[in-house]
Amino acid sequence: MPSLRGHHLICLNFFQGEGYDEIFIKNLEEILSKMEKEYIKVIEGLDDICRSCPNLKAGRCEYKEGAEEKIREQDKTALELLNIKEGEIIPLKEIKERLPKIFSQWYENYCLSCDWLRVCLNHQYFQSLTQTFLSPDKKLLSLFLRVRESFPEVKEAVSLLKPYANLHYNEIEDKVPFLNIYYQLHLYSPGWIIKTEDFERILGFNPDLIYKSSEIVI
Repeated sequence: MPSLRGHHLICLNFFQGEGYDEIFIKNLEEILSKMEKEYIKVIEGLDDICRSCPNLKAGRCEYKEGAEEKIREQDKTALELLNIKEGEIIPLKEIKERLPKIFSQWYENYCLSCDWLRVCLNHQYFQSLTQTFLSPDKKLLSLFLRVRESFPEVKEAVSLLKPYANLHYNEIEDKVPFLNIYYQLHLYSPGWIIKTEDFERILGFNPDLIYKSSEIVI
């Protein structure tokens, strides 16, 4: 029976083969396999994942300064949100049923400042949760971050998704009856393009409208 601490009950759902080293990744894969078949014991502090982590030093997380304290805070919050107590034995299915209800709070409090967000943004389940359970503003922020991480060549040139400007409103108003709920991605790089199929693969959905400017950019 795998033993997991609070925040791993949430974050492990978005694992997709990346980690600190091969030993750490292999251990994660083995734990995930067990979780699918066995119950999970919820514990405090070091768990079965931590024990193979190269950042574990003298029983503490030394990933970076203050990591141990922050992780313990995450554990406490995760258990409170999921309504699970330390020592409880619970199936993975039940955790997955509770996760959508608390995802928005977890995302706002921890995902946005997490170093692993770039990985989660490309996870299908994570994308599904952001599309379904985040408010419009948080969805936009999630998309913005995904674009920045997926296209490093324009990382410093892309601005946050924002409402369509009125510049071309008369040309598209018949196609977009509720213009204020549509958004565009602003780029300060006229030479950069993205294929429609790449847009869908990276952002997780097809654009509702593709506007083709009649202007020639030199």
